[in-house]
Amino acid sequence: METLLASIRTQPNRRFLNLPGATWWLWLYRTGERRGGRLGQALQDLGEPPAYVDLALVSADAERLRMLLTQEGYRRAAVTARLDTLRRSGHETPVRVVFAIAPGPVTRIERVVVDAPAPLAERLARSSLLVPKGPVEDGAVRVFRGASFVPHETRYSERLLVDERQRILATLRDDGYAAVTADSVRAFLDGAPEDTTLALALRVRPGERYRFGGFDAEIDGPVPSAQPRTKVWKIADDPRLAVTVTVANDRRLRPTMVRDALGGRPGEPYRASALADTKRRLDASGVFAFTDLVAVWADTFRVDGVPYLPHRLVARTHPRHSLRLDAFVLQRTGVLQGSDGEVGTGLGASYDNLNLFGRGEAFRLRVAGSVAGTLDGGLSSSRQFETSASVAAPYAAAPFGVLLRPLAARGVRTTASLSLLTARRDELRLVLRARLGLRLRYDLAHTPALSSAFDLPDAALSNPDTLDGFGEAFLSRLPATLDPVERERLLEDYTRPSSNAAFRYTLRYSTTQPIQRRSGMALEASVGAGGLLEAFADRYMFTPDTVSSTVPGPGGGELVYRPYVRFSVDARRYWPVTPITVVAVHASAGVAVALGAPGLVPFDRRFYAGGASSVRGWSLRELGPGSASAERGVANILGGDVRLEASAEVRRTLVPLLFGAEWIGASFVDAGNVWLRAGNPGASTQGAVFRLPDALGELGVGTGLGLRVAYPFLVLRFDVATRLLDPALPGTFMPYGLRPTFYFGLGHAF
Repeated sequence: METLLASIRTQPNRRFLNLPGATWWLWLYRTGERRGGRLGQALQDLGEPPAYVDLALVSADAERLRMLLTQEGYRRAAVTARLDTLRRSGHETPVRVVFAIAPGPVTRIERVVVDAPAPLAERLARSSLLVPKGPVEDGAVRVFRGASFVPHETRYSERLLVDERQRILATLRDDGYAAVTADSVRAFLDGAPEDTTLALALRVRPGERYRFGGFDAEIDGPVPSAQPRTKVWKIADDPRLAVTVTVANDRRLRPTMVRDALGGRPGEPYRASALADTKRRLDASGVFAFTDLVAVWADTFRVDGVPYLPHRLVARTHPRHSLRLDAFVLQRTGVLQGSDGEVGTGLGASYDNLNLFGRGEAFRLRVAGSVAGTLDGGLSSSRQFETSASVAAPYAAAPFGVLLRPLAARGVRTTASLSLLTARRDELRLVLRARLGLRLRYDLAHTPALSSAFDLPDAALSNPDTLDGFGEAFLSRLPATLDPVERERLLEDYTRPSSNAAFRYTLRYSTTQPIQRRSGMALEASVGAGGLLEAFADRYMFTPDTVSSTVPGPGGGELVYRPYVRFSVDARRYWPVTPITVVAVHASAGVAVALGAPGLVPFDRRFYAGGASSVRGWSLRELGPGSASAERGVANILGGDVRLEASAEVRRTLVPLLFGAEWIGASFVDAGNVWLRAGNPGASTQGAVFRLPDALGELGVGTGLGLRVAYPFLVLRFDVATRLLDPALPGTFMPYGLRPTFYFGLGHAF
């Protein structure tokens, strides 16, 4: 039904928030029409003229609906349109346009024959989209006889046949049949228009199978130079099977970069996916302003009767150097305490070198300063200055490049970065005088949807300090049941210089658009370990046979380390149930385990709950651990070693376009909490330890409403939520009544 409604071009005047009779833009137009003058014209420009009935458009809509139904298997469908007169209003007579639809019986495909050269025909038949996936019911048949099969309950659909042809063409082009076109695959239906069952014949004439001929690349740069450089790599004795790269007006680019980006080599069987991978790698490098890779059919040649197809690449490189100044808004993460609820602004400057060593390496040097905060904590309660330098290479660099390259079918990217950060957090009266980070990351693209990343390592040296009032601000957030030893460990964790060399692997699968998130799914799982290098050095190098939980630091000081392992998983799914409604669900879980003394996971590797992107109804990090009681509005400074969260959200478009954005209303329910493990120093806090039988009853549950202002490149999020169930007050529904908590965020909550 929603698909049919979306195809109708006859539309009434827009309604505000989709409320009946609330035709706000029509009212603006009418008001401007009555006032006249410049103000009246301005109101008319903002408004919308009356949506008068166009009988020709109504008739076209009826025919469009009939054709759509016919294309989807209702070949006897009949659609008629009528106008129902409503109550007269002024000088105009409002009408309701009604389309009466009689779909008739549905037509199904009872048999499919793939007419193609053997054994290609049978392979195409068995991978056909017309063969439904999943289990077969009792009595159903999927009988294959060579290239013929009987589909199970397959409704005739022209859209399905188009998709089937595109699938066959893509399969052929990736199997060497370079010359196939849309006319190479024809569909023939056997049956009269009144029949409810049809036989389908797919005739496939792929032609010859090709191999790659030579590759000729011509690269032009933005800076004039005297002499072009040409490099030729011969693949065989035949000079036509060679890779030739000519670089003009670019002294830095190495021809080997272009050669290494080729997905196929001369003499190999033709594969369209190899060409797509080549263009994708070149474009992803950031070096080229444009690339064009085309087949040179006029130069096709044969060797021993086999056709070879040469290709030509034309590309232009970007200017190598660029300098950029920018102002930005941010939602801060990972500042001293893993904050993800602060919103702020800042200024930055970046220098980029897009081809540092000539093989597509992108170097960036950046400095930035920012302030952030929350409404209740102060709009500038957090201040930060950072500088960073990074080099990203479009290949797997040493020392692990040789090991990781075979794992990525679509490419590897290596990023080495060095960063220095200073920050101040007034809420906790803490200063991070310096945080030095060093990371070596390998990003691997396995398929268009599947990717993974290795951090080998992600190391950080932190030097925190305290301000006046730290003791009162910090200790007031700790449970009163903590004994002095436990308090000392937590104070040490937050205030002493520390080291954390972490190794991490992350696997991601995503089929959703990263900003709007209207359909598809996203899965992410990661496993990591930290502090192991420091523990090894402490045990076997600095203090043999003794574990001091410290290693020597710069300037003769000591660095505290915390060995741990950490697992997390995050799953998201988006269903577009109607063209203007999306149902989104989210679930995540994580566990962090401290290894050895002193039994603590580093604070920035713990889990927290509550806030704009977590369980709404609680302020940032306010929820947990477990059912431990805490003063309302006070953050859970202990964090947690275990996290469970789940959310459901219904998003519905209220206004399709206003001020350049789509306005979306949302209703949501969130549930979750964090807990301590038994070995945590805070485990003596009553109700804070994770016990599986009690976990369900210790979930915090919040609900609320929200508004999303969605631009193509940014989503502004406003939410208001209240608590339904608070684990600190068990057995009480809505313990604080309708007392709301307000949130602002960038991007969807999940």
